Amino acid sequence: MKADFDENYLEKKSEFLHSMAHPARLKILEILRDEKACVSELSEQIKIKQPNISQHLNILRNSGIITKKRKGKMIFYNINEENVSNILKTIDTFLKN
Repeated sequence: MKADFDENYLEKKSEFLHSMAHPARLKILEILRDEKACVSELSEQIKIKQPNISQHLNILRNSGIITKKRKGKMIFYNINEENVSNILKTIDTFLKN
């Protein structure tokens, strides 16, 4: 079977995967799989300064992987769709075999 390549789709797919392909962003996603969190909570758990956490969150948010919701003065982040959690589970399964 010959593959039919849609270059725009492949570029979007590549950008999506690239946005997750950083140890800090994967740590963020692992935390957000279980709970919503704000920048200070993520910074404390991951041991990365808040400005750096914010940069990683922006990359994930711009890719549509996470969303943010304001509660008073705080902004909480969470995974946008269950599909992202499923991707992480699939990666876990793949790497454990």
